[in-house]
Amino acid sequence: MTADRWQDDDQLLADLAEAVRATDPTTDWVRRLGAEVPLFRQLDQDIELATLTYDSALDPALVARNGGTAEYRTLLFQGRSGQVQLEAVGRQVIGQVMPSLGGTVSIDARDGTVATADVDETGCFQVPSVPTGLLRLVWNAPTGVLATEWARWF
Repeated sequence: MTADRWQDDDQLLADLAEAVRATDPTTDWVRRLGAEVPLFRQLDQDIELATLTYDSALDPALVARNGGTAEYRTLLFQGRSGQVQLEAVGRQVIGQVMPSLGGTVSIDARDGTVATADVDETGCFQVPSVPTGLLRLVWNAPTGVLATEWARWF
């Protein structure tokens, strides 16, 4: 193709369209993300969503001090009726839900893997082995269900 051919806008657009069709820019990664979109919207109406309000991996003071690598990660999720604080250490998660109402927590992975733990009277829990990838925590409290948004913890 020559530059003269591209002086015509219609011809330029036709050539660009052909180039895009020939290379198929939709990678496997993009296809997988597209397939996961429904996971982000699976929360039922009666489940409260807790959004991420703090992530130690994004804290400039901690990143500078640790040189960009840390042995653990702290995440804080906030909902209308409660909050969840998580410490991710290796593949283990130690956390606390507030207010301290007891119940159980489950950590759901995108692939369907679920790890569960009981919440004690102080709101604390520990999950010794957590899957990797996109995760969310679901707290089944006596007063209702609170779920964090999907995120990568490790």
